[in-house]
Amino acid sequence: MSLEQFKAPEQFKASVQQQGTVAIIDLYGDLDDFAETALNTAYRQATDQEAQVILLDFRQVDYINSTGIVLLVELLTQARKTQHRMLACGLDEHYQEIFRIAHLPDFMAIFPDVASALSQFKDLKR
Repeated sequence: MSLEQFKAPEQFKASVQQQGTVAIIDLYGDLDDFAETALNTAYRQATDQEAQVILLDFRQVDYINSTGIVLLVELLTQARKTQHRMLACGLDEHYQEIFRIAHLPDFMAIFPDVASALSQFKDLKR
């Protein structure tokens, strides 16, 4: 057995930064059962900053399980209720395919990176 098999899951963290009317939530670690509190706290912080668009940046996410997908669906539901637009970026090909299977792109646009997502919303006014 290799050492890689004994790697402990990375604790999930989320931080928020504001770019005009877009709040970027940088995600770190494993999006699983233990991510709920940090993810919801970051989402509330983003909406408290009066962002119109919320961009989830997955570049530093190592793993997403089915509970993580459910957490994202719950965020999408909240965003729809509060009329916030949700976007995603930084997903590798594997997770892009999982998002397609789960029909998440029907509810949030997926971009390769932060810059391409922001370029779509640079003229959005408050």
